Amino acid sequence: MKNLIKKLIPKLDKLEHIYLWTLIFFVSILFLDVINYIFNLSLNSQLIAIIIVNVTAFLKETLHDYFQDKGNCEILDFLFSVMFPNFIYFYL
Repeated sequence: MKNLIKKLIPKLDKLEHIYLWTLIFFVSILFLDVINYIFNLSLNSQLIAIIIVNVTAFLKETLHDYFQDKGNCEILDFLFSVMFPNFIYFYL
């Protein structure tokens, strides 16, 4: 999956963050809506999805990049990761 995304997306690190976390946002909404439908719940799937995106982006930058030294820990990576999903949730 990551190789396919790397072929479709130009080699820009920040753009990759935008695409991947936006994809996580929409897949989370879809999954939570299916769960709501199956179990007849009344969860706010968009709010839960935006919390999932913000928490996973933060944990990725802190745990994976900073503490484990497996990447470059940047605040801009986090901001670009959560920028578009937050824009969709709060303004659309």
